[in-house]
Amino acid sequence: MKKFIVLLLLQGLCLTMAAGNIGKLYKSALSEKGMLFFLYEQKMPKCAHGESLKPLLFDVTYVTGNDTVSIKTTVKSKTAYKGTEVTITSGDGEKMSVPTEVIYRDIIKKGFINRIEIKIPLKEYRKLYNSALPYSIDYGEQNSFQFNAKQWKKHQNEVNTIWQIIDLNR
Repeated sequence: MKKFIVLLLLQGLCLTMAAGNIGKLYKSALSEKGMLFFLYEQKMPKCAHGESLKPLLFDVTYVTGNDTVSIKTTVKSKTAYKGTEVTITSGDGEKMSVPTEVIYRDIIKKGFINRIEIKIPLKEYRKLYNSALPYSIDYGEQNSFQFNAKQWKKHQNEVNTIWQIIDLNR
């Protein structure tokens, strides 16, 4: 019980030290498999080229004890996504191909909405946030997404603060 109280106090301390109100960016809950952390939907801007109609929307789910992170993305584009993998390029230039699972596709006024799940090893996901430069996600050559430098710094700081909280709860 004392350990739980100390963890709550440390979590509160981290939240007050973080820039802004970090508590609005994620939710945590106890699940059967461990502590569940859900990072609410965020936007990653589209790159100048490609046929994406809007920024990439994505949310992240992690359950303590797992070695993978689930990233669910929403891509609005002129064509339906038919790929089986995405390429994630770290800010340091390392590329990795990650399998995808299409959750659903739907027709919208100017194209398609594609809801896609990516499962990435936890170690690789955390490495993406260690780079000073932003990572990119490519759904084939037509749909590429990446934060700009200013957005990246803010997003990186927020996510790293959330991971400090997750680490305290393991």
